[in-house]
Amino acid sequence: MSAELVPFSERLKRLLYERNITAAELSRKTNISKASISHYLKGDWKAKQDAVYKIATACDCSEVWLMGADVPMESGVAERKTAEQHRTELLESLREKQRMLLSATSDLDDDDIDILIQLAKKINKEYGVD
Repeated sequence: MSAELVPFSERLKRLLYERNITAAELSRKTNISKASISHYLKGDWKAKQDAVYKIATACDCSEVWLMGADVPMESGVAERKTAEQHRTELLESLREKQRMLLSATSDLDDDDIDILIQLAKKINKEYGVD
């Protein structure tokens, strides 16, 4: 027994409502004609895969959801962007800490640097970092 799919037109109407955009805005974002969007909304036409992809991408929603399946609406692209932003911020923070460390140790002689290295190794061992 297969689950019934929600009609594309209903999903598209909900998507426009949830994203607070008009059919004209969707047309501009996707380069799909206003007439085609209108036919989709009325249920006259079902969108082909390339149109579904354009709409889903423009509105950050799941293509599978848009086609009517019982899956979450969100595509996860925003979450991936957020994770990528977090990664970028973390790398920048590490770079800044490296700059600070280099600046703070620039006047040390070789013996002092060896002591810092031994101290860092001891700390790593205590915290289980190899």
